[in-house]
Amino acid sequence: MTKIDSVTNSVKTWKELKDAIHTLQNSSQYIWRGHSSSKWELNSALFRYFEKNNISNELRDKIENQSFNYFKKNVRENQELEEFYSKDRIQFSDTLIIMQNYGCPTRLIDFSMSPYIATYFTLENTNGKCALYGIDLTKYLNILKKEIVLDDYNGELLSYIPKRIFKQLYDNQKLVKPIPFKSSPITKRDLYQQSVFLIDMDISSSAEDILLKENEDILVKFVFPFDICIDIQKDLELMNIDGFHLFQGLNGLSYKAKDLLIRTDLIEQNGDEENY
Repeated sequence: MTKIDSVTNSVKTWKELKDAIHTLQNSSQYIWRGHSSSKWELNSALFRYFEKNNISNELRDKIENQSFNYFKKNVRENQELEEFYSKDRIQFSDTLIIMQNYGCPTRLIDFSMSPYIATYFTLENTNGKCALYGIDLTKYLNILKKEIVLDDYNGELLSYIPKRIFKQLYDNQKLVKPIPFKSSPITKRDLYQQSVFLIDMDISSSAEDILLKENEDILVKFVFPFDICIDIQKDLELMNIDGFHLFQGLNGLSYKAKDLLIRTDLIEQNGDEENY
């Protein structure tokens, strides 16, 4: 059994990583996120954007509202949304998911219920070390249950976050811990990737730092070398976890083609295929 004795754990083989995952999964329910660089912290894209561009904390809410309101005003007229959901049930958190899926930084942090799907997203780097994050969802929800005071909140994993709930938490309770929720799939991508999200409640501070302040061990990070990624990819393909199955359509084909960029082991097997 792989020993897990700290927040950050180094593993050298895919078997070690799988053993560690199984050890945690057998003890509690976890959510997972993969990073192709172990140097990246666990933060929302919006927080990273503001930090990179030196946006003051005083301006961050105003800039975010400007972006969100523009998208919300115009998205309902977009015909692409017809296949995703009924326009009658759009929620605040739904809008954030769509924004993020189509490339706009938001305060959401994407996770997956599947450690293997999350591990797939560590494979983009071609050197250095990768990282897989896990959050003990069972422990974390128990912590939030003690801190969140809302009439209709019972400590369960939320299925969506309406604007009024977000404002209550953000304005009245000054809650800084990110809130997990698992929406009904808004897009096919969310369905295939078994998406679950954290909504960053404090875009002036690092979400990872906030989570690490907890006395209980809710956050774990596995760091591993890129040279085991071919072994990982081979195994994930047997589970139908690859770019094609996770993204589908032309996006899926492109991601699958990208997957093959690291498969140097296939060059001899494929031989002298016709050059383009």
